[in-house]
Amino acid sequence: MKMKIGITMRVVNNDTYLDRRDALSTDWPEYLSSVLHNAFIIPLLNQPDRIKKIIEELKITGIILSNGNNWGEVLERDETEIHIVEYCIEKNIPIFGVCRGFQVLNVFFGGSLETNLVDIGKGNHVATEHRVEIVNRAFTELTKKAETEVNSFHDQGVIVEGLSKKLRVFAMTCDGVVEGFFHPNRPVMAIQWHPERSNPSASYDRHIITRFFGKGSFWS
Repeated sequence: MKMKIGITMRVVNNDTYLDRRDALSTDWPEYLSSVLHNAFIIPLLNQPDRIKKIIEELKITGIILSNGNNWGEVLERDETEIHIVEYCIEKNIPIFGVCRGFQVLNVFFGGSLETNLVDIGKGNHVATEHRVEIVNRAFTELTKKAETEVNSFHDQGVIVEGLSKKLRVFAMTCDGVVEGFFHPNRPVMAIQWHPERSNPSASYDRHIITRFFGKGSFWS
C-alpha cells in the first residue's frame, strides 16, 4: 500500500510579479522519491483554516515539516503547521521535522529558540558542515555510528537548555546545540540538518527516514 506523505511549503514573495506564493524546492520530491519508493509526495498549502480537513480527506499517512521561513516571520505558515501538528498528534500520524520543522516542533511542545546562534557563542551554522554526536542508543544502532558529519543552513537554533522537556535529544554538537530529537511516546522526530541537499550524512539520513516512515516510533 502506498504511503501518502504530506510536506509543508515555504511562503515566498515574488519580485517579478506582485504576488505571494507557497513553494517547495525541487530537491524535496527528487530526494523523497529516491528514499521512500512506496510513497506519494503531496505538497500542503498554507491554509490554516482548512489544513486539518485537507489531511483528513487526502488520507495523509505521514508529514514532513520542511525548511524555509524562520519561525514568526510568516503567520499563515506558523498557524498552518501548528494545526498540522495538533491534528497529527491526535490521530497518531508520524511527523518528521527538518530545519525549520525541527524548530516548529520544539516550540509546539513548549521549548524555546535562539534567534542567532552566533550571538550566543555557538559558532556559524549557515552554509557549512560540522560534526554531531549521536547520543541515543536507538539511533546509534541504526548504523553503528556514534557521530556523523552534517550540512548546516540555519542561524536560529535550539540549545540543550531550550529543548522542550517533552522531547529527547539524539544528536547534538559538542557545544550543546541540539541537532536531532524525538518524542518518547509519539511518532515525532526532527533533525536540524537538510537530508534533501548534498550532505555527508546521506547514508545515515536514509536509515532514519526509511525506518521512521516504515515503523514510526522505532525507539520505543
